[in-house]
Amino acid sequence: MKTKDKKQKGKQKIEKLKPNTEPIIFPTHKNFFFYIFLCISFLSSFIFYLLTLAPTVTLEDSGELIAAAYSLGVPHEPGYPLFVVFGKLFSLLPLGDIAYRLNLMSAFFTSLAGVFLFYSMVLIIENTFIKTDFWKKFSEQKIKILNYIIAFSAASFFTLAFETWEQSIITEVYGIYNFTIAIALFLFLKWLRIEDINHRKKSFLLLCFAIGISFTSHNTAGLLIPVLGGFMLIYERKTLLDFKFMGKAIAFFILGLTPWLLLPVFSSFTPAVDWGNPENITNFFRVVTRHQYQFQETESQGMGTVFTFFFKDILPDQWYPVFLILIPVGIYILYKQNKHFFWFSIFFLIMAVPVMSYLTRDYLNNEENRTLVSIAYIPAYLMLSLLMATGLFYSITRIKTAYKGLIVIAVLISASTFSNTIKNYGRLTMKDYFFAQQYAENIFNNLPKNTLFMVNWDPFAFPMNYYQFVEKKRTDLLVIDQMLLKRSWYIQWLKENYPDYMKQIEAPVEGFLIAVAPFENGDNYDGNLIQKNYISMINAFIDATFKNNHSVYFAYIPEKEILRNYRLEPQYAAYKYVNTTVLDSTINDASINLSYFLNHNINRDRMANYMSDYYGDLYGMRGTMLEQEGKKETALEHYLKAALLLDKKSKKYLYTHERIRALKDGKL
Repeated sequence: MKTKDKKQKGKQKIEKLKPNTEPIIFPTHKNFFFYIFLCISFLSSFIFYLLTLAPTVTLEDSGELIAAAYSLGVPHEPGYPLFVVFGKLFSLLPLGDIAYRLNLMSAFFTSLAGVFLFYSMVLIIENTFIKTDFWKKFSEQKIKILNYIIAFSAASFFTLAFETWEQSIITEVYGIYNFTIAIALFLFLKWLRIEDINHRKKSFLLLCFAIGISFTSHNTAGLLIPVLGGFMLIYERKTLLDFKFMGKAIAFFILGLTPWLLLPVFSSFTPAVDWGNPENITNFFRVVTRHQYQFQETESQGMGTVFTFFFKDILPDQWYPVFLILIPVGIYILYKQNKHFFWFSIFFLIMAVPVMSYLTRDYLNNEENRTLVSIAYIPAYLMLSLLMATGLFYSITRIKTAYKGLIVIAVLISASTFSNTIKNYGRLTMKDYFFAQQYAENIFNNLPKNTLFMVNWDPFAFPMNYYQFVEKKRTDLLVIDQMLLKRSWYIQWLKENYPDYMKQIEAPVEGFLIAVAPFENGDNYDGNLIQKNYISMINAFIDATFKNNHSVYFAYIPEKEILRNYRLEPQYAAYKYVNTTVLDSTINDASINLSYFLNHNINRDRMANYMSDYYGDLYGMRGTMLEQEGKKETALEHYLKAALLLDKKSKKYLYTHERIRALKDGKL
């Protein structure tokens, strides 16, 4: 008898989740609680973003993006026209400086994405559970509230994930990207609900348009195309074979790409930032296809290495691992009860994880690039958030208790998603992030008028973009990015913005452009000839500056062919290009402010750490030179300052520490 009873109970459990055959009547959501949860879904993340928002320009792409938006220009490939348009609008807000306003834009759009994720999760829960016996246990109003609570957790999972949060408190393109992806997902779920054939077709056209729009916000949004295509191969083959209608769908997708047509318009007005100069067909397609980044030489990693990095390092960094247990639960219940979204989510994850891993395998060759790879998985975080919430709702259905008990449990579990704030808040807060500002002020306060300042990487160049082109500070400085000098569009930009200067070096510039043209056009090229003309052009910049009786400074150590018979003297803010062998004894670091770099209680990102090392190198190198001149006491002072700035795990720090000990032991 006992065995028979157990079998009967097991059978009853299975039947409870069996879908019934009654017609589906989905609830409407024009009610007070729904709108309250919409507001909470926005405010819950937006408030945390405001509390941790960077107060001004940061050291990532921030300065370049702000300058591009402010001047209605073209930022780095693929040009991000939506970001530029919205950025220009947000730059008009009467709040803080312009950098703060665009930081605010990132926070706003990701929070808005959370609203659409909340609504999408409401639809997913209904589609998955509405036919179950659990749904029939309670009144529609009670089910709605339970649904809203769990749907809210989906929005929280995504907006408070580490990488989402990090990209939403600085000026970056991912706020708008998150927003457009969330809208496309929402429109897909709404399209699934529609039964009227004409209305359904119109809804699909709108979805195609939204996917096109999202593609202009970031190229990785292209993953939505094969995802939707794979779904339609299973469930919408008749639609795919309706060639006339699919022609309209493609037309609507192309219509969604029209923001890219703004790029040549922006470029034609010679903006402060004009990446790629997309005024002709060739340059335009090079920009939107990220042509420049196709030539980066990197060492590919095996897929095993990439997957290990994703599952071991990236996922646990977004949420507490306990939440990840809900993902397979969510996938399982979708497979059982919502095949449509199950296959959509599977196709989505295939594109967002293994395919994205394959595309980013070249970027795991060093620690610097590894930190960038996590950003590429932002669409995966979005889908995983929905799967976790689906698993969470299913787990609620398995609890045997009264409705009030379920609500209490749902609230507690949903509130537990905010434990991510404990995990991420301290690591992410940027409320005291003035590193880029302090770097720029040190340059402005210490470099002479009309100096040629050579830089070679984003954290040195982009803050200058912001302060020179937006805040209009020290516009007399000619800041040239040596890495971008390899591109003809950058040289064209210099010609348009510094015509008098560029005329002085016309011959070597033209020589380089002729040499590099085959490389840029994909033809056979002479690498040695390109390098030879490239070095000659840089030296021409330096010689022309000296001819005009102005100074040359570097933010890095250039090639020996550029140094020639000169040397670099570290002068606290940058390296001065000089032809003397004796240190300039008239300078000191009185006008150098490193208060933020020396304050290790302030949260800092990888770029702030890099810039701190930069200053540590300047002090350490000057200390070595002072020691060589016999000025041991002053050298010790410089070494001590360098030790405070350098990464304690670096070889440079170890060397500096050895010099400090040697000087102290020798008692100077």
